This record gives sequence, structure tokens and C-alpha cells, in this order.
Amino acid sequence: AADRFTYSPDIAIADGYRRGDLGFVLPARPATLHHWGRALANCLADYEPAVATGRSVVIGVEERGTLVGALELTGRPRRVRQFVAHTNGRPAPAHRHAVDRMLRDLGLVGR
Repeated sequence: AADRFTYSPDIAIADGYRRGDLGFVLPARPATLHHWGRALANCLADYEPAVATGRSVVIGVEERGTLVGALELTGRPRRVRQFVAHTNGRPAPAHRHAVDRMLRDLGLVGR
């Protein structure tokens, strides 16, 4: 497993992107996924191998600095595999809308 995750430039542009009160962040290291998994009470830590090898991209969604969800992109062309909130619950409509806009704005899916 990698000590630090690396991202291609077309993915790296998502890190720090903001849309209103929401910010998007890429996990820098495996420990970040473990922390996010605890914060969201889900199995994000299990995605470490997929993120390390580039099979999956996980993007954290923060609202005013607090993690409120995580988005997984997979495949070529990329597609959204899942977007979950705390305990794998359904994200708020405003969060889903912001994620859709971010994906469109940055061209992260469908190519």
C-alpha cells in the first residue's frame, strides 16, 4: 500500500474545489480514508487498495469544514459508483446537486 496517494492532473483539480458552503477534498494518504471511515461510520478504509492503484477515486465532501459525505468514481470513462453520507445514508439534495455541478464543472465523469 502507498504511504501517499497520487492523482493525475485531471483528478487533482477536484482537491480544494468549492461550491457554496461545500468543499471537495482528495485523501492525501491511507490514514485519511481511515479517518473518514470513522467520521462517516462506513467502510471507506477498505478502499485504500483501490485508491492506491487508481481503480477508484474517492472525493470527500465537506460542509463548512466538516466531512458530510464521500464520492467514489470508477472506470474509464469515469462514472459515479456511489455517493454516500453518514452510515452510507443518502446525501442531502443540496449536496447531490453540488456534486453534480462539481463533476460537470471539472469534467470528471464520462471521459
